[in-house]
Amino acid sequence: MSKSSINIQPIDFDAATRAVERFSKDRHIPSMTYPGEGEGPTVETPKATEVTTLPVLQTRRSIKRIPVELPDYVVEDVKRRALDGNCSARHIIMRALRAYGVHIADEDMPEDGRRNR
Repeated sequence: MSKSSINIQPIDFDAATRAVERFSKDRHIPSMTYPGEGEGPTVETPKATEVTTLPVLQTRRSIKRIPVELPDYVVEDVKRRALDGNCSARHIIMRALRAYGVHIADEDMPEDGRRNR
C-alpha cells in the first residue's frame, strides 16, 4: 500500500432535499409538511349532535338453489309470463309453488329479482 491518502469529499445528503424544495417552490407545489402549532387555519372542535337511530333492515333468509331440468317449452312459458307480468321467472315459479300449497313468506317473494341497493 502506498502512503499517500486519497482525498475524499464529504457527501452532502441534504442536496437532494434542497433540490426537491427548490423544484417545488419554483412550480408552486404545496409542501408535504404540516404547519406548526398556531400556523394555518384554525378549526373548531366538532360538537356532539343528536343521534338518530336508523331503521333496522330485515335480514334476508338464506337462499338455496335447486337444479331442475325442465322441457324447453316450460322454460319459455315461465319466461314469457315473467315478461308479461313485469316480474322475475323466480317469482312466477314461487307463485306456482305457493298455489300448490308450499308456504312461502311474503318478504321472500319480491316481484323483481334484482338486488336491492
